[in-house]
Amino acid sequence: MTVELLHDFLTWRDRPLHLISHSTSGLVGLMYGRRYPHKVSSLGLLAVSWPYAINLQAHYYTYLSAFFWSRKQVLNQMVGNMLGLQNQSINQRFISYFEDYLACSPCPHSLFRMSNSRDEGGEVPLLICSRKTDFVVSLIVMRRWSKFLKKGSRLGECQDGRHFFHHFYPEQVG
Repeated sequence: MTVELLHDFLTWRDRPLHLISHSTSGLVGLMYGRRYPHKVSSLGLLAVSWPYAINLQAHYYTYLSAFFWSRKQVLNQMVGNMLGLQNQSINQRFISYFEDYLACSPCPHSLFRMSNSRDEGGEVPLLICSRKTDFVVSLIVMRRWSKFLKKGSRLGECQDGRHFFHHFYPEQVG
């Protein structure tokens, strides 16, 4: 459904676009590129793991089932891991964002079932970017994308910024 909503939104485009997406939305971007390769000239995937079943929600449900922590404690720990910030005000704001994300994200995971992905890439060139200290998507996981790189594709590594490196260091991503 999410891919179709994206397609409906992009119907006004008369030529292929460069689609860039982050984390779980990278799954949506990849699925869109597979279904409508004629609409996408390249796909940028920022902090999107391979297999893409490894994401924020997978970590959240793993923490929730492994520790005797409340939802708030799990989210607080994850925000600290992802941002690396000690600013309580910013952390509280991100906890609120993550609560919304968990409620509305088009992720295939739930507390009862962790989804796995198929072993396939796409037809368009890919830009795969990550960060060395990303809590959600490690560089080892990111390098698994290399088998799907086509002509014009590349792997990129941002030096700073953890999981939201593109927000904190957009010039490095550019």
